[in-house]
Amino acid sequence: MSKHPLYNQTGFQKDNKSHVLYALANKQMELKLIQDEYEVKISKIKSDLTALETTICLFDCDCSETIRKINKKNSKPKQSPSTRNSYFAAGEAKSVILRILKEANRVVPTEYITKKAIEIQKINTDIEGVLQNVAKTINNVLRRIEKENIIINDTTQSGNSRMLYWKIRD
Repeated sequence: MSKHPLYNQTGFQKDNKSHVLYALANKQMELKLIQDEYEVKISKIKSDLTALETTICLFDCDCSETIRKINKKNSKPKQSPSTRNSYFAAGEAKSVILRILKEANRVVPTEYITKKAIEIQKINTDIEGVLQNVAKTINNVLRRIEKENIIINDTTQSGNSRMLYWKIRD
């Protein structure tokens, strides 16, 4: 280990600093080394990208446009969770489902939850595929809420049908 800034030349702690402070200083030095390593790697990658762009220009007379297209394709923003669908805002589907289950105060099938959610959100289901998309969203959120142990799938109601019934966990 390199010379520690908090120890004197004999290896003893300077000014009676706490062990916690020394541990934090060690961690800070370790992270600084890692940061330096990554900065070297990033610098290498940047130089490699510059070399590739130069090579592209050797084979393409309109290389600036080609490079712009490549960079645009690689820098598309990822879809944020709040814009996953146009039917519910972020977290809204979960709160709508829980409200439906509380108001029902009984075991209800997925289909009932979907229909009530469509009513609450005033979703136009005349457009082809909307009902299926909303049903898929509701089903996914139900599974997520089930994993959080907030609701349970009550299979005693389903009998031989494939329909799933839900209720809020007791």
